[in-house]
Amino acid sequence: MPNENEQLEAELCKVFEAHGIRGLGLHIDKYYLEDHYFTKHRDIWDSSEYWWEDVDVDRDLWFKYEHPVTTLDFTEKLINKAEVYLGDEEYEPFIDKPYKDLPAEIQHWIDTWYDEVDIYEVENDEELQDIFDCHYPEERFNSLGSLAYWTVYFEPRRMDEDIAHQCGLLPFTWKGEYELLALCGCGMDLSPKLDAYQAMVDNTLPHDSQAFRQPSYFDYVSPFKTEEVLKRCEREEPLYTMRAVARAVA
Repeated sequence: MPNENEQLEAELCKVFEAHGIRGLGLHIDKYYLEDHYFTKHRDIWDSSEYWWEDVDVDRDLWFKYEHPVTTLDFTEKLINKAEVYLGDEEYEPFIDKPYKDLPAEIQHWIDTWYDEVDIYEVENDEELQDIFDCHYPEERFNSLGSLAYWTVYFEPRRMDEDIAHQCGLLPFTWKGEYELLALCGCGMDLSPKLDAYQAMVDNTLPHDSQAFRQPSYFDYVSPFKTEEVLKRCEREEPLYTMRAVARAVA
């Protein structure tokens, strides 16, 4: 039983053959495609020991994605730091509970405090390090370490730092001019991270994306799953392109 595309191609072939054209090729695009969304940058570092001075990373934004408010527990230290002013009988039942199990009023207190915390405070406050479960901040908060995994970087047509972090990429500015993305890993195909970024920012995908070829692998690598990414790039109506291979000889 031919599928819908095969049936359409067969019907079109009959029409074209009636006009002496054979070997019709039909291609159907259901998604918006773009193969050159990123510009690659290789070997951008010089031999200077001060190369890192050319790099600008929003470390506070990086920290918030590494340690979202939803990962916090309602500990005594958090209550003191967030200055949660509630009666003992109101918050005591929730001591040491995870954020998701807290009532909306307490979550609001924590959210308001969390929005004001920055990475520099955490680096210099042991209680904050306990709250965020982040010790050895000189190692843990070295966002530049993410640039070292793979020294090929990708310049997107449009930078969205929030989407980049959500895709598992590290956005950074180099020499105050180039806005680049680091893969934050190596040793495997990490292209689904880039494809997800392209889809969420530009609503397009490269034609050879793993979202088409190996959806299960795409889902393994990308925080945004195949179904969501494809939906983002779906055309309102499929695009049909046809190619006549040869004209019949009378």
